[in-house]
Amino acid sequence: MRERGIWAALYTGDEMTQLLLGITPEWQPSLENFVAGRNAELLTVLRHALAGKQSERSLYLWGETGSGKSHLLQAAVSEAQSAGLSALYAHAAMPPEAALEGAQVVALDDVAALDETAQIALFALYNRLRENGGVLLVSGETAPAHLHLRDDLRTRLGWGLVYQV
Repeated sequence: MRERGIWAALYTGDEMTQLLLGITPEWQPSLENFVAGRNAELLTVLRHALAGKQSERSLYLWGETGSGKSHLLQAAVSEAQSAGLSALYAHAAMPPEAALEGAQVVALDDVAALDETAQIALFALYNRLRENGGVLLVSGETAPAHLHLRDDLRTRLGWGLVYQV
């Protein structure tokens, strides 16, 4: 990964030392700064789901660590919030029920890390968002069929759109 910042050169006698000054703005994941590559269709589907222009509003993203799943989930939440929607992101855990109340977009990263109680809560959230027209974005390192989760949750995650990132 390239470091971002402003380089400064210090001259001490015949030597030059370069320092990286950390004065750049904090980088935020967005759908615009995601390097799409073979994922152009996925970006289009995400944008349509967030805009309510798509009937299927449950997406499961899977791929290796570092493939961009977290970037996409965080970017989708940011875009939803910018559009005035109630949206939240969580990594490897279910947010508290109070935080989920009224949420229109929920992004849950690393679903395989959920314990039994969290899996039950995710199953209920899946059904609630489906009934209310919300968007559920979930990620994992394997396709839904290979997840070590409750059968009912694993099949629900496979019902929606599934993309390998």
